[in-house]
Amino acid sequence: MEYIECMKTGYNPAHVQVACDGNFIGLPLTRTVVGVWNLSDPSAQPLKLEGHRKILTSLVLGNKPDPKRLCSAAEDYIIVWNIHQALEKAEKGEQIKGVIIGTTLGYIQYCAFSPDDSLVAACNNNDVLILRSNTSEVIAALEGHLNRVTCAEFCPHYSSTLVTISEDRTFKVWNIADLSLVYQSTIITASPFISMSMNLHVPQVAIGTADGIVRVYDLSDGKDFRCVHQINIGKIMDKYRQSKEQSLLSPTSQKNGPVTISSKPSYQRRGDNGEPREEINVQDVAETGCAVLGLYFSWVPEDDRGSSARSVGFLQRANTMIRDLFSASPMLVIGTTGALLQINAKTMEVIQYYDLQDPVPSNSESKEMYINNAGSTYFSQGDDPEKIYCVIGSHFQNHVHLLKWDHATSRSKPCSFSTSLEDLSSISSELPGNQNQQSLTVLSSEPMLPNSILKQGLVPKQKEDSTPKKQKGYISPGKPGQGVKDQPLTFQSKIKSSGYTEAPRTTMFKPKTSSTKQSSAVKKKPSAGLLENALDKEYPTNPGPPKDFVCGWDVAERPTPINAISYSGDGLSLACALANKSAQVFRIPYKEKGSYSLAHNHIVNDVRWSCDSSWLVSACDDKTVRLWQRGQTEAVLTIATKLHNLAEGDGPKKDKENAPFPKEIKNAQFYYMDRFLILTSSNTLYMYKYHLDPTKQDIKRYVSKSKYKQVQSFTMDAQYITALSAVNDFYSYIVMCAGSSKSLEVYDMNVGKCVRTIADIHTRPVHCIKQHEGSKFVSHPRDAYDLFLTSAAGDCIKLWDLRANRCVRRYEGHLNRSYPCGVDLSPCGKYVVTGAEDKCVYVYDIRGGTYCSKLTGFTDTVSAVAFHPLHSQLMTASLDGKLKLFTDSPKVLSRIKERLIMAFTMILSVLAISFLMAEAKVSPDGSLVWPDLGQLYALDDLRNGLGNGYYDLESRSSPNQDWSNAGYQEPTLNDDIFSEASIRDQEYQENSPLWGYQSVSGGTGDGKDNPKQVKTDKVLPAYCNPPNPCPIGYTSDDNCVENFENSPDNNRKLMKQQECPCDKEHMFSCPSDTSISTKSGPSLDSVIEQLGNMEAEQARNPYFDGPHNKVAAKKGSYIPLEEMEAIQSPLMCYPMRFEPGADLQKGLLKFTEDNGLSAAFVITCVGSVTKATLRMANSTTIKTYEGHFEIVSLVGTLSSGGHLHMSISDAEGNVFGGHVFGDVIVYTTAEVIVGNCPGAVMNREEDKRTGYKELTVQSKP
Repeated sequence: MEYIECMKTGYNPAHVQVACDGNFIGLPLTRTVVGVWNLSDPSAQPLKLEGHRKILTSLVLGNKPDPKRLCSAAEDYIIVWNIHQALEKAEKGEQIKGVIIGTTLGYIQYCAFSPDDSLVAACNNNDVLILRSNTSEVIAALEGHLNRVTCAEFCPHYSSTLVTISEDRTFKVWNIADLSLVYQSTIITASPFISMSMNLHVPQVAIGTADGIVRVYDLSDGKDFRCVHQINIGKIMDKYRQSKEQSLLSPTSQKNGPVTISSKPSYQRRGDNGEPREEINVQDVAETGCAVLGLYFSWVPEDDRGSSARSVGFLQRANTMIRDLFSASPMLVIGTTGALLQINAKTMEVIQYYDLQDPVPSNSESKEMYINNAGSTYFSQGDDPEKIYCVIGSHFQNHVHLLKWDHATSRSKPCSFSTSLEDLSSISSELPGNQNQQSLTVLSSEPMLPNSILKQGLVPKQKEDSTPKKQKGYISPGKPGQGVKDQPLTFQSKIKSSGYTEAPRTTMFKPKTSSTKQSSAVKKKPSAGLLENALDKEYPTNPGPPKDFVCGWDVAERPTPINAISYSGDGLSLACALANKSAQVFRIPYKEKGSYSLAHNHIVNDVRWSCDSSWLVSACDDKTVRLWQRGQTEAVLTIATKLHNLAEGDGPKKDKENAPFPKEIKNAQFYYMDRFLILTSSNTLYMYKYHLDPTKQDIKRYVSKSKYKQVQSFTMDAQYITALSAVNDFYSYIVMCAGSSKSLEVYDMNVGKCVRTIADIHTRPVHCIKQHEGSKFVSHPRDAYDLFLTSAAGDCIKLWDLRANRCVRRYEGHLNRSYPCGVDLSPCGKYVVTGAEDKCVYVYDIRGGTYCSKLTGFTDTVSAVAFHPLHSQLMTASLDGKLKLFTDSPKVLSRIKERLIMAFTMILSVLAISFLMAEAKVSPDGSLVWPDLGQLYALDDLRNGLGNGYYDLESRSSPNQDWSNAGYQEPTLNDDIFSEASIRDQEYQENSPLWGYQSVSGGTGDGKDNPKQVKTDKVLPAYCNPPNPCPIGYTSDDNCVENFENSPDNNRKLMKQQECPCDKEHMFSCPSDTSISTKSGPSLDSVIEQLGNMEAEQARNPYFDGPHNKVAAKKGSYIPLEEMEAIQSPLMCYPMRFEPGADLQKGLLKFTEDNGLSAAFVITCVGSVTKATLRMANSTTIKTYEGHFEIVSLVGTLSSGGHLHMSISDAEGNVFGGHVFGDVIVYTTAEVIVGNCPGAVMNREEDKRTGYKELTVQSKP
């Protein structure tokens, strides 16, 4: 930081917009005169521009270098000046004139030029005026903000896009070419927006608030103007202020000699000379605010990286996406009332920090200057991109401080990995906090040390035979004269059986008559396994993001949380760590037959495959680690103690030092090409060598022959280790661990110690570390393997470069507040995927900062994700025990659809053949008689008739038709919830057994030669006299009334005349008299009154006591009134209107949450929308309707997450409806009345009958 000049102004510069572009600076020289200085010589006399008669309120310089324009605004005029012409006229002594583009437009608090300087946006109180820069013409007036507009800027990437911010805490995006509003945000924060800046490299805008929050929004097409980054400047300032206070309290110098350790309070401790230490009062330090006064995205020149002539072209980083990751990042320069910051725009990490209370060295004089606080801040860059000019307006004096600051990009410039390690070390030394640190890389070129722990291995000792082996023909010296002819005939150690236990031979001798000459062709060699397959297959080079759903299944019968998933290296198996004390292994592609379960004693936390995909390791909460052979359900090795299991099975020996693990095992995996095993327990990292022997002893089958022994353990400075990562597909010395202390430690196993510690890697402890390991089916440049991801709950995902020891990207936008959601990196290195607590999966492009795809349709938090090593497929796991597979290729879906259609066609063909075979008869002459087409048509007619609920019985009673072959099919229920329900009401079911011709079984009806007996219900049961009206298809012969007028009056008359017997099936109790007369009985009102006075115990049906079968019927079970939850509460109404562009669903839910409404619901809604996202009924299909639609209805509850249903209609009157699932954007207006029951509280709890979280209502305490 360098102090350049102190420039005086005509009045306080904190209340006027100052113009600065790196080459010129414009200030109010007096109240009405503009002074323009050339920054190449700021001490020279300024150029004076006179033309205003009232106080200047705003100054701004144009974007084009030639001609350079300056716009000055006051309450009388808005004038555009040509700086170059003004300089020439000033030299000649001529009068300087500008172009008046606006007259008496009011108080203009802010102005901005368009990218081509053809338009000027002038903020006039709550409105924004669009004027031409060369004529006095007002093109448009943009209104809609409810408070003063503080800033307006044109987007450099979309020249017709204008963004405005206001003190009403909203921002709006306008299209000047169409003169339309593109986007309108809701109220985002409690503090007003006061500053804004456009990113020159990508279409992004940064907005600063008065409470010290900076938010970066994406202006790209199709990104819905989502928030990409958010950073709290107030917390950063507090952190630096605390470190400053600690430095003041710490001793300034260290002397040689003994160190005094004192337990006394700080005020009683003595200094080095024995005198009491002077108390330092840190409260005397003035605290400044954190309001964001100014923002600026720095400009970075294009990075010229020519390929070296000595290196291979296709291996250069310039031809890969790694170039984009390591390219120079622009800085987001932030000015507050008390500090200046330079923040990496891609990672949101603070690169440089300057406290305004610190002294600033002056350029002209040897003394130091103090600023203390700022009233306004402006930043710009000139011809030299390595310098940033800072213009700081004083809060209490009429002058402006001009500073020059080194651009942080030169110090944080990414290293050129294609050159040499010397360049890397020089760049790494410039990074803050990384001095004298060793350069690390995953693919190390250093040789293995002689005493490296990686040289150790566990090889079982072979039992040696103590008796010497005798060769053939050996003559024993103890028996002289014994020759070879006297030796036994069998010389082998094992004697072959004589064959008495074998099965007798059925054929003693059989000559070989079909002998052929042995083929001279070379036999096919067996496959070399995974390596040979990897050479034949390759991962897609340029896949798209996985977004198409392929299939899904449940890992268990009941919903079970899935903690981790892992693909095997060959992609043929998928392992899942479950919370139901088991690990499940599935065959890929998924087949239920190939899956098996691995039993544990507690929750399984982690599962990992070996490099050759033959072994699986699982970490469990029972403080053990188990190793499994692929396809086997019995553990080959169990690691339960810290040191070894070498004494296991040898007797009751117990080693006190060989104790069990102190805490549960959270992470375990293979390391160094399956040579070692590493795991974490508590705050310790353990490394083991092992030997696996899956064979069992014949007698002691419970004793495992597999052995393990601890190589070394590493203790981390934290309470417990939260994440572990190491590469196993190739040899690497690096192992990474993250702890609860929010730090990450990097271990070099070749050296056997921690070589790097990254403190405060996240704001909360890291729960996942994912290295860019790729797969066996894809290769990457050397520097790509040094990338790794870290994720923390309540924070973002960060992409780190191990060699440069810095964060290179930051990914935000997903919801992860408490649960450790999984993160994965695609084998191609192009996509980053993470689960989220909003029941979605977010897919990020590794080069961008916001997500490019969002996968929905999940029913619970997505806990784990994993990419397939060979195909561009993504597997997701959720806390409700569901696995879902997604792909980027529509061809996969089409192939699956074709296979399903083919399988369905084959099933129909088989069923048709089976039916024909079953209905075929044998004629008297012995030939088969197939059923004719007429009979098949009759069966189809029967099915259609029964589908309507009634059928003409007379047509079925024809003696010429044999209906005995029609059979009876039990009705089925296609309901997932009541799939096991018993049928109660069958009168409206298809093929109901309550009426029609039915076959009778038993008795003579089962005789072979007798025809089946048939019963009929042609005459309806006479429940009442006179009888009831005839249903469709019945006549008076069926004991019912024909031609009955179905009206309320006729029904009342008929009921008064009828005498009906008591229906014992449906009545609670029947009187002694078997008939009930309605002629002389009480009136309906009196009956209802008597029923209301009945006590619950008398009204209870005794048949409802005890266990019940599941019932699926139109009649519900009897529920006493006192058991129903009905809360009485007064009603409060809130009428409101949503403006165009607002999100209706999000706005209602936010209004409910902000006002603390405990039982809110929608009373009525009318308006129109341009977009509605609805989920169809009883389906996972989600449809998005875009266009112009009228809101037909909007109903539902809003408290506790909300549950809304919506109907919309188009211009032709077509109505669409469903469950509101996503965005609902207002077109012209949305007039809503929200109601609230203050005496009730709505919650949602899981209902086991439906499987969803259903509404529960309670009285408010």
